[in-house]
Amino acid sequence: DFENGIGAIQPRNVNDILKKKQGDCKDMSNLICQALKLNGVNAYMAISSTIYHDYEFDFPCIASADHCVAVAEINDKKIYLDATEDYGSYGHPSQQIQNKNVFIVNNSGGELVKVPLVNNKENLALLTVNLNKNKEVLEGDFTYELSGMSKIEILTFLKQNSKSDIEYSITYYLESKFNNLQLSEITFEEKDEKLVIYGKANSKNAFLTVGEATYLSQNILMDPHDYKMKLDEKENIFFNQALNNQFIYNIILDRAIKLRPVDEVALDQNDLHFKYSIQQPSDSHLKINYSFQSNTNQIKISDIEVYNKLNDNISKTFKKKIKYEPLGIKK
Repeated sequence: DFENGIGAIQPRNVNDILKKKQGDCKDMSNLICQALKLNGVNAYMAISSTIYHDYEFDFPCIASADHCVAVAEINDKKIYLDATEDYGSYGHPSQQIQNKNVFIVNNSGGELVKVPLVNNKENLALLTVNLNKNKEVLEGDFTYELSGMSKIEILTFLKQNSKSDIEYSITYYLESKFNNLQLSEITFEEKDEKLVIYGKANSKNAFLTVGEATYLSQNILMDPHDYKMKLDEKENIFFNQALNNQFIYNIILDRAIKLRPVDEVALDQNDLHFKYSIQQPSDSHLKINYSFQSNTNQIKISDIEVYNKLNDNISKTFKKKIKYEPLGIKK
């Protein structure tokens, strides 16, 4: 953020920044600009309001800005460079300035530009869980593939912490997204511009049998998103990016079963979308698919009612138990 007081938005000399190896957003932006200019690249400083700032500006106004970035112009394309985020994806604007206005201080006096929101298709977070029923326990493995902006949070953590801390902390972080799924033996790798996390998974007490009927609790499912499910009337939230969360659960049961009908769910509310379905590919195989997508990175006060209604329907869907019976039982 900007410092307060006289000269708050005036960057320091780049030589002082290099010598002391420290500076705030405007200092680092200035350093980037001067380095690019030295190498023949057009680059300018830009003042911005971040997604966490209460104000948005449509004209140059320091009171409505709380950040500074560098903007490079290469082949008529603007590239936004933010030195304050621990990890970024080159070519994409940082998470905190997406979908916000920046005022570029250039040779023509200035230009007000809307920073693009990275399309949610580039931010795929795909969880695949494969579980086998062994008596009353589900056991198996999972793969979690993170692309684009969706991988930034965990990549930042991986680069900031020692190897001895990572497995425990990543396990704890991922388990917090479930109500009743325990994870272990976590490994990860970066490949094909994705962060891929692997591990073992198990769940106890997921089944309830009443007579011939068995009920499978859906508390093994990962939360569809990481944000509050219900907002107050004057509360708004920001996603770190446009979301594209996809989930696939393959559950292999210990016998052939007849699945009781489960209604598909398709909810579309403004820029938010949720889909859910259960199939039975074979006599002992259940497949659960669901997704949560957003074409925005902000829930404004005017959208709170819609957001709460969508999440309420999601919660009701997940609270329902999946009912099945041994194949051959007639009703």
